[in-house]
Amino acid sequence: MFWLSGAWLAGILAGSRFTLRPWQWLVLAALFLGGLLWQRSQSRQRLLLGLLLVACLGAARYHPSLPNSPLIHYHGLSRGLTIRGRVVDYPAQRDSLTGLTVAVESILTDGGSWQPQAGLILANVDPFSPWAYGDRVELRGNLQEPPASDAFDYRAYLARRGIHTLMTANRAMQLGRGPLIDGQGAIYRLRARLLDSLVRLFPEPEASLLAGILLGVETGISDPVRQAFDRTGTTHVIAISGFNISIIAALFLAVFGRWLGARRGALAAGAGIALYTLLVGADAAVVRAAVMGGLSLAAQRLGRQTLGYASLGAAASGMTLVDPHLLWDVSFQLSFAATFGLLLYGDRFQAGFVNLVRRRGHVTEDTAEAWAGPVSEYFLLTFAAQLTTLPLILYHFSRLSLIAPLANLVILPVQPALMILGGLATGLGAVWPPLGDLAAAVAWPFPAFTIRVVEFFAGLPLASITLPPLGSLALAGLYLFILVVTWLADRIPAHGDLRPPTWLQAVALAGLAVATLIAWQRVAHLPDDRTRLTFLATHPGDGVLIETRDGRRLLIDGGASALALGEALDRRLPPFERSLDWLIVTKADEQTIGGIARLVERYAIGGAIVTAAPATSAYRRLAQDLSDMGRPIGSAGQGMRLDLGEGAALTFLTADGDDLLLALEDGSARILLVPRASAGWMGRMRDIGQAPGWSALMLPAAGDGTITPPAELLRLNPRAVLLSVDPGQVPDRPSTALLEALDGRAVLRTDQLGWIELSTDGSRLWVIAQRPLPGAD
Repeated sequence: MFWLSGAWLAGILAGSRFTLRPWQWLVLAALFLGGLLWQRSQSRQRLLLGLLLVACLGAARYHPSLPNSPLIHYHGLSRGLTIRGRVVDYPAQRDSLTGLTVAVESILTDGGSWQPQAGLILANVDPFSPWAYGDRVELRGNLQEPPASDAFDYRAYLARRGIHTLMTANRAMQLGRGPLIDGQGAIYRLRARLLDSLVRLFPEPEASLLAGILLGVETGISDPVRQAFDRTGTTHVIAISGFNISIIAALFLAVFGRWLGARRGALAAGAGIALYTLLVGADAAVVRAAVMGGLSLAAQRLGRQTLGYASLGAAASGMTLVDPHLLWDVSFQLSFAATFGLLLYGDRFQAGFVNLVRRRGHVTEDTAEAWAGPVSEYFLLTFAAQLTTLPLILYHFSRLSLIAPLANLVILPVQPALMILGGLATGLGAVWPPLGDLAAAVAWPFPAFTIRVVEFFAGLPLASITLPPLGSLALAGLYLFILVVTWLADRIPAHGDLRPPTWLQAVALAGLAVATLIAWQRVAHLPDDRTRLTFLATHPGDGVLIETRDGRRLLIDGGASALALGEALDRRLPPFERSLDWLIVTKADEQTIGGIARLVERYAIGGAIVTAAPATSAYRRLAQDLSDMGRPIGSAGQGMRLDLGEGAALTFLTADGDDLLLALEDGSARILLVPRASAGWMGRMRDIGQAPGWSALMLPAAGDGTITPPAELLRLNPRAVLLSVDPGQVPDRPSTALLEALDGRAVLRTDQLGWIELSTDGSRLWVIAQRPLPGAD
């Protein structure tokens, strides 16, 4: 079965390289079939002809993925196009948009009538509306061809899903909800309910990691966290794989096998695998794992031995029979290669480890095998999978992680608990939130540990190196080298009693570690005798978190990115404490409050103070959610003062027009915040009688010299100047003249330092940042 599947895959590859028509491949297959019947008594000839026959059938199954959608005729039109259709896939909620897969039903013609039309498009729409599978929608925007590049062929990726058109919708309306009785819709609604439960229960970035591991929703993982997993070679932890499927199967067998018996329990496990596969999106890696898991269950019920190579071959050939273009799917390739590595090296590595422990450790065979179990599961099997996926990683990503073996060795032991406890908390939270809260407190340390360890290893020098691109011939050569070395190694002959800890000891140690982690995390967030301002670096846009000495919190704006803001806040706040006493909105545009507008349901907000005109969908979403929660929304006026306790206060120096100036005063510490300003803002400072000599000053517009002239800035005499600078900002911000004028003073920039925290006890000022301060020890 394995060799026949290999021939089938090779045939699909040949069909893509040679220009023969499908009927020509079928003629060749008929010739090989005739030869097979003629030579059926000769085993070697029979095998060769059978492989050639299957290869020709695979080549005939391949067909080029050509854009045959009539919608391609509308690509590139300067005028917008209005379409109506239905959402036919789970909405992809990303940071600043929502991706809708829409089956087009009709197009509005120039004459004002609706013309029937067909085809699939991927539409990027406003993220502030509750889009759902099955919705009937009306969209207006420009249609275009998906982009393709050497790094990632997005056009081919979408073409495998039957999509050849992108739309950026500048207007989107919901015309109606989807049907209530719909199997696919029911699965998607269950997925949405579980995702809502998960993000409510867990802080970021743990929530996004669990969403990827448990539900296959990876769009919420921030770029810094994803890059840390990439650098450490631990991305496979996020992707749903055979491990997830094996957990689902084991749980269903354990529960339903006891209630319903072994036969019906196996059927329930198979149904559970199928439901979970659909629930998480049924991508190539998940389907491969599900097929192999289903075959394993069937073999157990039939009393037959499971041959891993045969199961892997059956999964690969079955999936490519349905969609031959999966052969070029990177996820499919990596999943297939990883499983092949487990089958090829798993037993070899474990047997080698047992022999090594017996010879060097002078222990019995039983003890050596007992030690080999956890070592094999958490290190040897991972190394086996990495060995066979390494050539593909070099080929597709030109990246080699030097720290991957050590990073995997540290984080893999907690992954079973992470998935089981995280899944249990998510399910309980969807049914009974208080019980979910309790379970989440127990589950949280495991994803938190995983992320912190990965970030630590990713920060080490040379954790990952970039290599020159690898060609197809080099890829084939690497795999040939691996197989030849393996073949040669099989032909080389191999040449105080330690006791592993019992399961009870292991559970006790794990519980002690969890309790210690939670205790220290809580201690780290206890209020102290300082007022703190943290510039969150939530680009694009700004976010400033103010924490008082008695534990109250104010958030000013938040930026456009819900991912960046959610992760920044949750890393600053104590675990499971999502509360903000006040939200201050300085502008109503999406760049300023787009992040908090999509996160407001996850935080307990005492109220909002608004200093801008409500004019955007982001503000309407924010205001509606606050109103639904019964939270007050007030307007700020000049001179308005917020008491921060212990003598500290935040004063609105100005709150009208183009200028918004806020002064935080705590003892002798004076910090000036300028969220928005026009060119004459420093003149207004003089008009209202503000004396120079500020402890710190946050400049507006990333240090635009036309808004903040250097000479006038020096008259304010700030000891430290803060600049919230987006790394992708327009040129000359901050301006060169401004930086030259500030030479010799502390200039703190978020593009260089990441988040920046100022803290004061009323007399002294401390500064810490995400990255080391220039000149600091």
